[in-house]
Amino acid sequence: MRDPDWMMSAGMQLALDSARSANYESAISISTEMLEAYPDSIPVLTIRASSYAHSRMHNEEALADANRVLELDPDNLEIMEAKILALIGLERIDEVGAAMEEMGRKVDSNELGPGVTAWHCATTAIFAEESGNIPLAESRWVNCLEGNSSDPELVLKAVRFYDGQVRFDRSEELLRVALEATPNNRTFRVSLASRLRESERAEEAEAMLRAATENENISLAAAAWLDLAKHLQTVERYPDAAVAVGEAFALVESIGSPDASMLLEYADALLIAGRYDESLALADRMTHEPHEEMIRARVAQEQGNFKVALEHFAQAFQLWPDNPFARYYGALAAESMGNFDLALEQYKYSVRIAPGATDSRTRAAKIYRAELRPGLAIQILRIKAHEEALEPEGEILS
Repeated sequence: MRDPDWMMSAGMQLALDSARSANYESAISISTEMLEAYPDSIPVLTIRASSYAHSRMHNEEALADANRVLELDPDNLEIMEAKILALIGLERIDEVGAAMEEMGRKVDSNELGPGVTAWHCATTAIFAEESGNIPLAESRWVNCLEGNSSDPELVLKAVRFYDGQVRFDRSEELLRVALEATPNNRTFRVSLASRLRESERAEEAEAMLRAATENENISLAAAAWLDLAKHLQTVERYPDAAVAVGEAFALVESIGSPDASMLLEYADALLIAGRYDESLALADRMTHEPHEEMIRARVAQEQGNFKVALEHFAQAFQLWPDNPFARYYGALAAESMGNFDLALEQYKYSVRIAPGATDSRTRAAKIYRAELRPGLAIQILRIKAHEEALEPEGEILS
C-alpha cells in the first residue's frame, strides 16, 4: 500500500478485510490514509462510512461520508445502509424513516432484480429491529421470506433475528424449509447440523450429514464427507472423522490430484486420530512447504519429541507467520520443554493473530500468574474478550 502504484488495490483489500473481520478502527485508519490521495473515491468513502457506522462510535462521521457519496453519486444504493445506521445511532428517527423510503425508491427505480429487492427487504427488517420495534421487524421478516424461503442471505439473517429473540425452534424450521428446497446447499446443511448437535441431537445431525455423502456429484459428495468429518471431530470421534476425510480424499483423487488444502485436511485428520505414519506419508506428498512443516511438527509433538517439533515449528513460523494454530502448538511444545519464555512469546503471537481461535489467552495468563505478574495476566485475558469470549476456564481464571 505504501507503493503509489499499489495504494488503491492493496489499500482496498486491507480495508475490506479489516471491515469484514469487524476491525473497524483499522478499516477507518486505512481508508482515511487512502482518501488523502483520492479524496473523492466513492468505494473508499463507502468503506469508511460503513466502518464508522458499524463501529457505533462515529455516527456523525458516518453520516458525513454517506452524504458526500450521495453528492457524488445521488443514485448510489450501497451507501444507504451506512446512512441509516448512522441516523439510528444519532436517534434521528424521523430521518431514518425518510432514508428508508428513499432507499426503497432507489431499489424500485433501478429495477435491480430480486436479489437487491430481497436485500432491501432484509435491511428494512434489520433496521426495525435496530430501532427496537421487534413486532414490526418480525412482520417484515415474514413478508421477506414469502417466496424467498431458500434465499441464503435472507434465511441466515432471519435465523439471526429469531435466535436473538430466543426462538430457536423457528430458526430451525427456517433452516429445514430452506434445506428441503435446496438439498445441495452446504451452508444450510452445516448450520442445521450444528444446531442439532448443540441441542443434544448429534445422531440426527450425523444422519443428515451422512445422507448428503451419497450425492452422485463427486465434488458435492466429497464436500459432504468433509462436513461429516468436522461434525465427528466436534463430538470427539477422531478415528471416525479420519475415515470420513479419507472418503473425501478418495473421491477427489478419483477425478484428479488433490490440492494442497485437501492433503493438509487429510494429514491433520490422520494425525488427530493417532495414525502418525500415514500422516507423515501424506507430508511426503506435499509440495506446499508450510503445510509439510506443520504436519511434521505436530506428529513429532504428539510423539513427545518436542525438540524436533520446535525445529519444524520454527520453519512453519517463517513460512506461515499468520497461522494462529502453528503459534499455539509451537507454544505448547515449548511449554512441554520448560521453555516458558518461548511459550509465552508464541501464545502472544497467536492472540495477536486471532484471539478466540485457541485458548492462548488463558495459557499465557497462567504463565504470567505463575511468574507473579497478575496485571499482565488480566491484560491478556481481556484482549477482545467482549467480541470473542473466553472459554469457561479462562473466565474462571479471570
